[in-house]
Amino acid sequence: MRSIILAALLLLSMQAIAQRELTTDSLGLLTNVNGTFFQTRYWKYDNGEAASETTKIGHSTTVRNSLTNQIIETTNPFAAAALVVLNRQKDVNKIRDIAQAATTAIGADILKDIRALYYTEFVDSVLTDKAWTYRNGGNTNLQIRLLANGNLRVSGLPGISGATRNIEMFSANWIRIVNFPTGTNTNFYRLRRGRWFTIDRAIELRMTGINLNSN
Repeated sequence: MRSIILAALLLLSMQAIAQRELTTDSLGLLTNVNGTFFQTRYWKYDNGEAASETTKIGHSTTVRNSLTNQIIETTNPFAAAALVVLNRQKDVNKIRDIAQAATTAIGADILKDIRALYYTEFVDSVLTDKAWTYRNGGNTNLQIRLLANGNLRVSGLPGISGATRNIEMFSANWIRIVNFPTGTNTNFYRLRRGRWFTIDRAIELRMTGINLNSN
């Protein structure tokens, strides 16, 4: 019986960890204790939980080398991700080629299939509007709707009063608003449910009802 209870508690703990999202991962000030330096790392989660860990680094020379390596290790993944974004159009072209191949070979619209998989991120049901907020220095109210033909449409975008635009979904984490601003497209990436950003975080699409004062 005791092992069953422990297993149940472990399962609940694993479920709680899986449901929380990391919002802050930061390093605190170094602490000098009799010539030996310690570094504390802090984590915060969207469910209010927090944690910290203090690690012994060593003496001043070791600290200098450690901090140098931390910067390098932090920037390398970011630079690699930036290169992926810089080559984004190559990926878009590949997506187009794959979609066209499916249409030519079997008459399938696989981008429509992708929207069918993930549209509940934006709307609750077909032909029912969902309120969203466009944030770019100010807040603009939007409406998103999934049409009966499978197209995902957005209305209320700033600068194009009365017009609607298609939303293309490439995956659960990447969308683009087509022909917005007019003559170009705007790509958004999913940070978490109900929050999508352009790559520079200058523009956000946020599901209405989520706290607009949160980061």
